Amino acid sequence: MRPIFQFVPLSQRLLRIVWPFLLVVVLLVVLSDLSMDIMSSVRAYVSGESLWSKAQKEAVGALNRYGRTLADGDYQRYRQAIAVPLGDRRAREELSRAEPNYAIARQGFLDGRNNPEDIDGMITLFRRFQRVNYMERAIGIWAKADKEIEALESAALRLNTLVLSGAREPSVLRPLLDEINAI
Repeated sequence: MRPIFQFVPLSQRLLRIVWPFLLVVVLLVVLSDLSMDIMSSVRAYVSGESLWSKAQKEAVGALNRYGRTLADGDYQRYRQAIAVPLGDRRAREELSRAEPNYAIARQGFLDGRNNPEDIDGMITLFRRFQRVNYMERAIGIWAKADKEIEALESAALRLNTLVLSGAREPSVLRPLLDEINAI
């Protein structure tokens, strides 16, 4: 009795051996590409968090200067700096909706000074993985930080209202500046 493989031509035997390896290689290439996209999007969020933190710090510094100098330029510097966390907040809130408006989310990330080339990946990562445990926790921390920014915005508005109404005495402004620093 002859072995069965002798009746199968050599090219078909090679194809049966090579085909699974080709399939594995193609799958690895596809998975590598997806992994690189995900890693790039995570890097974009880390970079965005750095921009957010720096802008928040600059905003508080500008408000403190504004409380001392009463110069409108310092208040305008506050408005420019606070635009970063406010833009990111708008993006987060929009992407958390069941049916988000991607144009609003994209504009929010742009206002947050994120690299325009990273925004589509950031949106995809948020939407695709927002229910994954570690992403859910990170988004929750982000939302808590946005509540602090909201409190900072409220205090800044009260400070600006006091200054515009003519309050110039440090004893009047000091409690509000202390509140801003506590936030």
